[in-house]
Amino acid sequence: MKRFLSTLLLLIVIYGCSTTSDQPSHLSFDTADPAEAGVYADSLQAVTEFLQAAVDSNKIPGAVAMIVKDGAIVYNQAVGMADIEEGEDMETDHIFRLASMTKPVTSVAVLMLAEWDSLSVNDPVADYIPEFSDIRVLGSVDMADTTWSSEPVDTPVTIHHLLTHTSGIAYGFIDEQLGAIYTKGNVPDGTVMDGRTIAETMPALADLPLKHEPGINWTYGLSTDVLGRVVEIASGKPLDQFFLDEIFEPLGMDSTGFNIPAEMQDEIVALYRNPDENTLSRVSRLSIEGSDSLDMDSEQLPEITYFSGGSGLMGTVQDYQVFLQTILNGGAFGGTRIFSDETAQWLMESQIDDIRLGRDGFSYGFCVTLPDGELINMRQPGRLQWGGLFQTHFWIDPARNSSVVLMTQVFPSEHQEELYNGFEQRVNSAYK
Repeated sequence: MKRFLSTLLLLIVIYGCSTTSDQPSHLSFDTADPAEAGVYADSLQAVTEFLQAAVDSNKIPGAVAMIVKDGAIVYNQAVGMADIEEGEDMETDHIFRLASMTKPVTSVAVLMLAEWDSLSVNDPVADYIPEFSDIRVLGSVDMADTTWSSEPVDTPVTIHHLLTHTSGIAYGFIDEQLGAIYTKGNVPDGTVMDGRTIAETMPALADLPLKHEPGINWTYGLSTDVLGRVVEIASGKPLDQFFLDEIFEPLGMDSTGFNIPAEMQDEIVALYRNPDENTLSRVSRLSIEGSDSLDMDSEQLPEITYFSGGSGLMGTVQDYQVFLQTILNGGAFGGTRIFSDETAQWLMESQIDDIRLGRDGFSYGFCVTLPDGELINMRQPGRLQWGGLFQTHFWIDPARNSSVVLMTQVFPSEHQEELYNGFEQRVNSAYK
């Protein structure tokens, strides 16, 4: 199972001003005629046909996809079912579990605080979570009893290391040795619903070893969870409240949050899995190693108090497009500015020097396609992308002044690479 999850995460990664205005928060997109926006309408039809074929062949239950070009929607389509058993058609305003698509939101929050001089990206994490002052690097592990040896770090972990996933902090469900250590230390890999908070678990994580010396490798893990706690300390607000006050409400992202109101929970898409190829089975109980086991068929979701900076948000495709367009626009959307052009550049340019994520770079929040990087599927250099465990995916394409979001809900998935590649090929073929 660990090997499967490691492969899945790799596929997700590779394929997959400080003030706001006083205007109302209910912002929305204009809609443009594709031909006038430089997009072939017949090619967009090919996108729909591809997604519908994935539904018809039981690769996915349904999907929502949106393409925004030059600030206007040129494609907004729902296919298939939101809930097969209930006979509920997918609609473009359905709500999805975003999982690791939470991470870029946390990164933006950190950079907003940096812009306000509430922190610096060069600050040691120990300035905010003192337990990180004694962080050590893993030497060896006795898997029989999970005892381990370690050495002191030569370089303290900084906020820069957390933003770029070069801290040496891993995910337990990816790294077997650290997984055993994290489990023994009661540090979860994602959102839990047992009443804990990140104020409790992040200091505990600091007592556990790093996979490697900070700054020498890219390692996917709990770095963004630590950033979530840094945001809380630097801002004086719980992470969910900071998101709401400084990002979601100003941008009108009214359907996004860690806790979806009870009256909106029937809009949350059902989760499915592929037990075999071209086969779908409803997930009635979600159990992810290192996280909670959750009854997916309960009438009301339990309240989350564990605001993991790395996962846990839910939201709609349009809300997330607003967030992406804010980045593409240099920190503003619909006349509302939440951060500066300079901060946007930190998000859009690789920050890891010669370290590589596959063949690509990594900014303060996104995988960045480099000029000599993974230029498959007609990608252009400068493309930013990320995704979520439950098969949600997006990219920002500055060269085409466009952003694209695709959301389904399948975990585990047998068809993710095929789905993401085929979708991207057809979308990029549609640009004139």
